Amino acid sequence: MISFVVRKKREMRFDVPKVKRHLVDHGRVYTVRKGGPVEGGEAELNARIFGLEVYVKHVGRCSKFHVKRIGRSEDLVPYLSSSGFARLEEWWSWIRKFGAESGSLWDVRVMDPEEGLERWIN
Repeated sequence: MISFVVRKKREMRFDVPKVKRHLVDHGRVYTVRKGGPVEGGEAELNARIFGLEVYVKHVGRCSKFHVKRIGRSEDLVPYLSSSGFARLEEWWSWIRKFGAESGSLWDVRVMDPEEGLERWIN
């Protein structure tokens, strides 16, 4: 008898269209998510150095790298230009809507884009 384990593909959603658009147009975006790996732990070190592979619908296969934990909007200033947002206040407002004020900052990069990326906009 042959047995195998089916692993569910890790997916990452982008519910704010301008952020997803930035990822598509530039191949990279910074995003803040709830939780995240424990800083200084092996999982955090691996996520920082090697990244984690995720699938983003209508974008493709991506890598996400852990940058750091955040606790206030000022922590995000150096990353604003690659966030998809024009103003820090707008980005922080969305972070608060998702309850991620003490979450983790991730650097998401497209590795293998899907064809027909424009479909998700229509």
